[in-house]
Amino acid sequence: MGTSVRGVLAVLLILGVTFIIFSVLNSIGDEAAGFLPTATAIGGAIVAIAILFIALFSQRVGQLRAAGWLVTIGAVVVVMEHGGMTILDAGNLLGKSHSRLHFFMAGIFTIIAMVLLVVVATTLLREARREGWYALLFALLVGGTFELVMGASWYPKGMPLFRLAGLSVSGWGWQWLYLYFLAWGAALVISYRPVFAKSIEGAVDQPHAA
Repeated sequence: MGTSVRGVLAVLLILGVTFIIFSVLNSIGDEAAGFLPTATAIGGAIVAIAILFIALFSQRVGQLRAAGWLVTIGAVVVVMEHGGMTILDAGNLLGKSHSRLHFFMAGIFTIIAMVLLVVVATTLLREARREGWYALLFALLVGGTFELVMGASWYPKGMPLFRLAGLSVSGWGWQWLYLYFLAWGAALVISYRPVFAKSIEGAVDQPHAA
């Protein structure tokens, strides 16, 4: 990993940890916040730090292997947030059997899609193939764009950055939901050079000696 990339990741680590600590403290100090919002904030902070450490020290295990781990972490977050919640919410649509079916199957196919993304992206990334990198980029750009737009419109989950656009912010849980942005973004950054460098194009990533 180049010095510049390592420096950027180090800065992101410091800023991310600082931002998350303030968020957790704010959640704990909010009398209206119950156990679940606070636990979500703390859990999100722990996973976010793990993501950044994997990215920062990816050279030790192999940048493409580490990228595969990050793709998997992001997919797990999407499955839990969107797949799992959609399946659970399907049961609340009493009297709307048609909608319940579509809700439930949307959750199931979200899980299937994330499994396929992990298999395709990690397999191709480990082989330093550009198709895997572009597949992950597509998922992040398209899915992330809809996430931000619809999240801001329907349920911000307490995301502080939405205030910069002058939007009212309600709800909680952004610390967990937006982890996949961090995980997949870091995976794209650390895998970019090995995937697109002509000298190792098509090579399988190998761990570096400690």
